[in-house]
Amino acid sequence: MQKNILYLSIFLMFIFNSCLPPTATNVIVSINYEKKTNTTDYMVFPYGKVSLPGHWDKERYNNISHQQWFTNSDSISVAIALNRSDGYEFYSKGLSGFPYVRNFYEWDSKYLKTKFNVNDTVLVTDTINNYIIWNLNISDFKNYFLFGLKNATVHNYNIVTNKLSEKEKIKFLQDLYFDKK
Repeated sequence: MQKNILYLSIFLMFIFNSCLPPTATNVIVSINYEKKTNTTDYMVFPYGKVSLPGHWDKERYNNISHQQWFTNSDSISVAIALNRSDGYEFYSKGLSGFPYVRNFYEWDSKYLKTKFNVNDTVLVTDTINNYIIWNLNISDFKNYFLFGLKNATVHNYNIVTNKLSEKEKIKFLQDLYFDKK
């Protein structure tokens, strides 16, 4: 009898725990250069895939922001992070769409402006496709960011180079976001 109660208790505990929302998500990461399309595909399952044009080498990884950095043969650096929208401290239940993107931008830009004692500039605001492109001058480099939201997945892209014009950097970030190859 006690054995049955023990088994029932374990079973109910298992069922209860499986009904709780996950606190972390296991991801599968893949980085693959596709010669046929001349793209470097960065996939973070279950969040999505980003295709960088050309061949890019994997560089450092930021465990806090989940940004994977890449560099190409022109020494252009790009960081990509795909994350759950509910994993940020500013998140509140029901926050989505462009209001989410605006809050993400305000939260992150405030931190970076304070840390580096610099100013930022919003360059593109797209309330239909839920993204903001902005820049921040750190040292001799202008960092260009795209923060976007698609299907509860946060897209955080950063390009750092002095080899492209502002217009080219904005187009590059938009092409990543819209998966244009």
